[in-house]
Amino acid sequence: MKPLTLEWVAKGEGDYRVVLLLMRAKQPVHDAICYHAQQCVEKYLKAWLIEQGMPAPKIHDLETLVKLCLPSMQELSFHIDGARYLSVFAVEVRYPGSFAGESEARASLKLVRSIRKLLRTKLNI
Repeated sequence: MKPLTLEWVAKGEGDYRVVLLLMRAKQPVHDAICYHAQQCVEKYLKAWLIEQGMPAPKIHDLETLVKLCLPSMQELSFHIDGARYLSVFAVEVRYPGSFAGESEARASLKLVRSIRKLLRTKLNI
């Protein structure tokens, strides 16, 4: 595996650990859970692109990243809706006027687990 791929994976794993820690907290911070779930998926998608010899664009739109990955991983087509859902949490919840609730946090956790598992399998890790 390429060194840069491993760096993206390590960064993604950091976000995944934060999601798990925050979900188990006495008072979960739903905005942060959703944000870090989005970040984890973003970093894994970028790891896949790098491993395939493609550049990792400096964007946060997971749907676009999934579409860039589709030629080399058709299985991601099942995750386009989930990617679109998670993309909302890249920016909006970090600012006043938008808050994630428990249901959004649980949905984000489910999505990050599923997409992360697929990407880790395809990356052989």
